[in-house]
Amino acid sequence: MPCTIRVPSKTLRRLLRACVARSRKKKCCLQRQIKRRKNQRSKRSCWPRKHRFCPKAREVRLILLLIRVRPIVRRYFHIASSDLDLASGQVLEASLFVGDNGEAVQEFSNINQEGYVNLFVNGIMQEGEMYHVDANGLLFAAADQQIAAGSTIIIESVGFKMELSHN
Repeated sequence: MPCTIRVPSKTLRRLLRACVARSRKKKCCLQRQIKRRKNQRSKRSCWPRKHRFCPKAREVRLILLLIRVRPIVRRYFHIASSDLDLASGQVLEASLFVGDNGEAVQEFSNINQEGYVNLFVNGIMQEGEMYHVDANGLLFAAADQQIAAGSTIIIESVGFKMELSHN
């Protein structure tokens, strides 16, 4: 489910004021009359409750932008055909993995985008220092461990995409 971020009303009021000022390159009638009232102390001023009838205020269109953050998840699977000795490190090429749909992949996509990568060996998430994933393959760091034949290796890549929508 996408996250939706709404802009607070105080910020919207500031945006509206800036929009009026920029679009006319003058101050709106409310701002001018309030300033006139402060300077001259006259009673001829536009009160804030009457501001909605200001002709300049009617011309301003306020556009709300909703920011949606959508996750992009890709998973890659491999079953070790032989024991993998990690004493001197080990590299598994991307071509050894299959994607979510069961087709062989040539490279890992969505790796260098904003997001993160998880590695699971036999369903257990591994420490971030134990591996490095790039578009070409998976590199296991040197460790005094071994991955047995028949173990499943799953790479989960989660990236994020930001979309702006008008409401």
